[in-house]
Amino acid sequence: MKDSLGVTITEYQYDGLNRRVIEESGSGVNHLLVSQGWQVLEERADSSSTPHTQYVYSPVYIDAIITITRDSDANGSLDQRLWVVQDSNWNVTALLNDSGIVVEHTWINDVELQGYASAPA
Repeated sequence: MKDSLGVTITEYQYDGLNRRVIEESGSGVNHLLVSQGWQVLEERADSSSTPHTQYVYSPVYIDAIITITRDSDANGSLDQRLWVVQDSNWNVTALLNDSGIVVEHTWINDVELQGYASAPA
């Protein structure tokens, strides 16, 4: 991916089935564990054997995400579980914490992401 000046900001690598398995940017290398159904199950930074993000999907539909669990403070433990809210097109519209409070919200039109907001800490 390149910015408006043509400078590469992110590079991707794919496996033999054309699934994106590595994302490389200025912030480091991210390895993706992808299911046979092309769902991202885990993300790991650089050569770490410990995931920093895990995803759980519903059997209802391939894009139906139930939870995202992540290492919110980069200490090596998955300490934040977020519950995913999706619209009828399976776009993620909000992430809720365990108390049901919206911690992240996105809004889209029919074509592209229009905005993103993160709740204050």
